[in-house]
Amino acid sequence: MFFTMNKEEIIDFFKDTYYQIKSFSQNDIIAIEGDECVAIGIVLSGSIDIKRMLSNKVIQMTSFGPGHLFGEVIIFSDVNKYPATVISSSKSEILFISRENFKQFTYTHPDFLEMFLRDLSNKILTLNKSIERLSYNSIRQKISNYI
Repeated sequence: MFFTMNKEEIIDFFKDTYYQIKSFSQNDIIAIEGDECVAIGIVLSGSIDIKRMLSNKVIQMTSFGPGHLFGEVIIFSDVNKYPATVISSSKSEILFISRENFKQFTYTHPDFLEMFLRDLSNKILTLNKSIERLSYNSIRQKISNYI
């Protein structure tokens, strides 16, 4: 969502609202699966990994770099608990905005709200596509979808 902005531009963008910036070292745990999500995170520098523990195996779901948001999908849900563990994969800085401060920010910045909702909608569509691909039974279906 903020991919085209550098750290200073992102901080300046949120200058009218309260936020916290936290620094993490490589392999620091930012949030543990099951923790309550109380803020939206924006990666300012470095990178983070989203991992799940399934059947004694660690599965890396995705990685995020500067400009990526995390927690934005779950903070407004009925079950606002992290579905996976968030780990700093390198030295990183994260800007955190609480749910209430984020809501207040969107009231005063309707263009941002529209961009945010578009980003959420695109994530939902991407997840639906992934579920569709996983539901294919035959190799032929999987290959034809890939092509």
